[in-house]
Amino acid sequence: MMVQDYGSGLTIDDLIGKRVTVILEVALPHSDLALALTRAARMLVENDDERAVLLEIWGDGHTVWQITGGERILVVSPTGQIKPDWP
Repeated sequence: MMVQDYGSGLTIDDLIGKRVTVILEVALPHSDLALALTRAARMLVENDDERAVLLEIWGDGHTVWQITGGERILVVSPTGQIKPDWP
């Protein structure tokens, strides 16, 4: 598998564990996965969840986030739905 470098050695996997606000500051390319990630991050900020930390990026464009300071986990779909991740 080829790893795509987004500058200064940064890869998509390096964004795991980063807050929404940090992710929005990174200039990502216009790949489908990067666009889905950026769209999810913007939606979370609009939803007052700017404390969210990225946990996972799925190949289909879903992203999984944890709201810091709590146990809340959210899944953002590529279509823009924000759903709690229920066990």
